[in-house]
Amino acid sequence: MASRTANSLGVLDYIVFAVLLIITVVTGLYHGLYKGGQNTTKKFILADRKVFSLPVALTILASFISPITLLGVPAEIYTYGAEYIPSVLQDFIMLPTVIFLFAPVFYGLDIMTSYQYLDRRYGYPMRCFGAFMFLCQTTFYTAIVMFTPALAIEAVTGFNLWILILLTGIVCTFYTTIGGLRAVIWTDAFMSIVMFSTIVVLIITGTNAAGGFTYVWEINKMANRTDMFQSLAMNIPMLVGVLVICCLQGLVMYAYYYGPSPIDGTIRGPPNTTTPDQITVFFVSEQFGGIPGYQGLYISCLVAGSLSTISSNLNAMSAVTLIDVIRPIRVTIDKRKTSTERQDTTLTKVLVSVYGAVCIALAYVCVNLNTLVALFNTIFGAVGGPLLGSFTLGMLWPRANTYGVLIGSVTGFLMGIWCIIGSYVQAGRSDMFGLYKLSFQWYSFLTLSTTVILSLIMSEFFRRLDPDQNIKEIDPSLLSTFIRKKSSTKSALLDKEEMKERKNKTKIDNRIFKMKVSSSGEDEQTGTRL
Repeated sequence: MASRTANSLGVLDYIVFAVLLIITVVTGLYHGLYKGGQNTTKKFILADRKVFSLPVALTILASFISPITLLGVPAEIYTYGAEYIPSVLQDFIMLPTVIFLFAPVFYGLDIMTSYQYLDRRYGYPMRCFGAFMFLCQTTFYTAIVMFTPALAIEAVTGFNLWILILLTGIVCTFYTTIGGLRAVIWTDAFMSIVMFSTIVVLIITGTNAAGGFTYVWEINKMANRTDMFQSLAMNIPMLVGVLVICCLQGLVMYAYYYGPSPIDGTIRGPPNTTTPDQITVFFVSEQFGGIPGYQGLYISCLVAGSLSTISSNLNAMSAVTLIDVIRPIRVTIDKRKTSTERQDTTLTKVLVSVYGAVCIALAYVCVNLNTLVALFNTIFGAVGGPLLGSFTLGMLWPRANTYGVLIGSVTGFLMGIWCIIGSYVQAGRSDMFGLYKLSFQWYSFLTLSTTVILSLIMSEFFRRLDPDQNIKEIDPSLLSTFIRKKSSTKSALLDKEEMKERKNKTKIDNRIFKMKVSSSGEDEQTGTRL
């Protein structure tokens, strides 16, 4: 097998990369200064609710397509085969669920964060815990995303990893702090175009370099890597399309490195990389580094994915901290104390900077952890499952109550943390506890099922313990639209039955009263004994 070497970056590669960073900074400055800038929390956090639907759809796409997708998914397919591909199909279920189940409820409540829903449905303790889980999840996730492009660029250029992490974090924190959500949306829209066009070019040129699509498929088929089921709206087609392309990219790289060359039949052999997540960058550098600007375009694609995700997360974390943590605490301490919009806006910008610094620090921790896909799914599994369970029960199960869901969510969260810590502590041991052997792809199901089952049981338990829970009314606007209709119909029928029971009870009481009066011998007119 021939040794593999990567090509160094050229002048045009640096120019392409620099142009991307300049565009993001200029966009942040423009929206930070235009028409008075971001001087209210509504402008900074919600972009004043005045943005066209297309850039919003593109920013949602960009927030889903992070470097974890662009690097981690191809590396997962390259290393383990096509078993990961069916997970792409979950988007056909996930996105319509969000559109038809969750979005109508949130939109109808006119709230700024989703955790305000938890407050209205369950009370402030659940809102506080939900915000805490979100902040933990998003902070670690942002650190992973911040670390990823730095890893990629280091693998190609040899630049210092920590300087690259710092550069990515500072640029993103700067334009998010200055321009708010409006800057985030428009930079994400631009970056989503950069990412999609780049990976399409890569899959076409990469397939051609490997020997054609038929050759790629045959090589993977002979290695038994195409059995996808062995282990058994605007955004849907775009997101699924990007994920499928990333999966195909992994198949292409495997065929190129492990299949015999169509020209001379030699086996090229895998590249000398320290982690699987560097394989895609090495492949681009080795095969297309001679094309001026090609490597710079791909690195820009990775950085675009990182910046779009980081900026959205920083904006969301600052909003949740202000609205779900600081404002309620402020009211609790002194109900008469108020703050101006300008003060809250300044505080939100400070929070963005603080979270940016925290994520930069945490990015250093990610260096010695697992592969990107495993790390991403591990964190989201531990935290995302309990959050999904609490929102789903709140909208679909009117009998769910505060104490039951809080206990279920906390237990589901602790279950996920227990599995994560145990799997790392006992990694490689022959006597490893069975639950610690569970694949990271099952973490979400484990924590979600734990949350839902325990919440249902404990909700019914507290209903029996506290009879007032049975007569507590639920605001119909907090329920899903189709559950809301059934509940209102049921309430109307109960009202009719209750009216009938009251009338019957009144008639019976009148009869009993007359019988008692007759037996006592009292004069009904004067009330004296005869």
